[in-house]
Amino acid sequence: MTLELEGLTAGYSARSPAAISEVTLTVEAATTLAVVGPSGAGKTTLLRTIGGLLRARSGDVRVNGKSVLRLLPQERRIAMVFQDDALLPHLTLRKNLHLIAARRNDNAAAALQETASVLHVGHALGKRPNQCSGGERQRASIARALLSNPDALLLDEPFAHLDPALRHVVREEVVRVRRRFDGPIVYVTHDHAEAMSVGDMLAVLIEGRIEDSGDPQRVYDRPATLAV
Repeated sequence: MTLELEGLTAGYSARSPAAISEVTLTVEAATTLAVVGPSGAGKTTLLRTIGGLLRARSGDVRVNGKSVLRLLPQERRIAMVFQDDALLPHLTLRKNLHLIAARRNDNAAAALQETASVLHVGHALGKRPNQCSGGERQRASIARALLSNPDALLLDEPFAHLDPALRHVVREEVVRVRRRFDGPIVYVTHDHAEAMSVGDMLAVLIEGRIEDSGDPQRVYDRPATLAV
C-alpha cells in the first residue's frame, strides 16, 4: 500500500490564498511520515485534503496507484484521527468500536478484542468516554480507525493532550499502532522532537509548502533551506 501526493494544493475558499501549495510526497507501506511545522503551517489542512474533507484545487491523491481525488471521504479507505476523540458519549468504548468493526470485519468481536488489546485499551471497553482518561479515549479513537481496515491512516497530533512529562510514551503508542497496521501513516505534530522520534520519514511544512523531506536525521543535520 502506498499513499502518493502530487502537486496537492487546497484552500478554504476560492478567494482565499492556498493553505497548502504544491505538496508532493510519497509514503510507502509500513512507513510513518511525520509532518512537522508551526501552528498555521497547514498541517491539519493537508490531512483534511488527503482524507477528502476539503476539496483540492489542484494536484492528486493516489492510494495504491489509483486516484481517490473524486471519491467521497467514506469511499477513500483513508482513516483519520484528530485531537478531538469524537467518540459517541452515550455508548461504552466497546459499543463505539463495534459500530465500525461490524461493518468491516467478518469476525467483529475478535477483531475488536485484538485491536483493543494491542492499543492497551481492552481494560476500558466497558467504560463510557467520560469515564476514561484522555489517553484511553485517544487510543480508543485510533482503535476505531484501525477497525475500519483503512489503506492509509492520518493522525493529527493524536497525543497532544498528554502532559509534556509523558511525551516519551508517544513513540511507544505509535509502535503499538504499527503492530496492528502495516499501511502508510501520516502523523502531524508541531513538536520537532516528537516528529524525530515517531517518523521513518520527516517532512517540514512551513506556510503551506514542504520545505524539506526525507530521512529525519538528514533533515535535522543538513536541512535543505534556511527556513527549516
